[in-house]
Amino acid sequence: MESVAGELRTADGRSAGLTFGRRELRPLLAALESPRLARGLAYLAVVLLCALGAYFGARETGMFALRQIEIEGARGANAAKVRAALAPLLGSSLVALEREKVESRLAAVPIVAGATYDRNFPHTLRVRVSIERPVAVLRRGSESWLLSAGGRVLAGLPGRRPPLPRIWVARAGKIYVGGKVSGSAQKAVHALGPLIGEPFLRRVRAATASGPEITLTLRSGLELRLGDLERLPLKLAVARRVITLLGAETSGSFLDVSAPARPFFGRDKSKVEG
Repeated sequence: MESVAGELRTADGRSAGLTFGRRELRPLLAALESPRLARGLAYLAVVLLCALGAYFGARETGMFALRQIEIEGARGANAAKVRAALAPLLGSSLVALEREKVESRLAAVPIVAGATYDRNFPHTLRVRVSIERPVAVLRRGSESWLLSAGGRVLAGLPGRRPPLPRIWVARAGKIYVGGKVSGSAQKAVHALGPLIGEPFLRRVRAATASGPEITLTLRSGLELRLGDLERLPLKLAVARRVITLLGAETSGSFLDVSAPARPFFGRDKSKVEG
């Protein structure tokens, strides 16, 4: 028998004890020379070329052009802001739409806390957004901004300010719409986050942070001392319960719930004398 491929050897050069002859390869050679196989390969090549042509055609033509943007999770003015941010994408191909372009435009809208989207062929982009919820008014001198629970600056407030807790900051540092606060202002706004949707939030006049210590000043004058941000929901729940039981919210008094298992109510003598 005439050898075709010689002996099969292992990686270290030793013979594996196998040889290939023309007789063993004859069925494979016959299959490769079969007209039926040749036709099948030709059909497969045509299908692949058609698929590629359709893909690139959809990318470059108006076959799947974006014509409509549907917004879920936002209404009215908020939905209009999201739609306006995405408007420059109208007319582009849904097939070629790049994720980075959509996300960068949504990130530029201060009210958007997060978003996802789906391509609804042939011409619609469906966007689902979660909206930032305002929780405080940031104050610096005569300037005011609306703050979200995540510490994001949602808008400037040149006129009337909403009845939300105030967070005061020094004049140092740059504040701009879409940016985020840091340092003590960030700690103070995080302390207010668990109160979103709670009636108790309307009773808070100001939030301050000094080092790790956070204090909420109620409109009655009571100081609510929270300590650090650990176990914050529990501390707030204990504070609401104690205030309800005592019915005591007087100027010059304080309630310390930094150790929520041992809340302490007292009076600040220096403030009472003052």
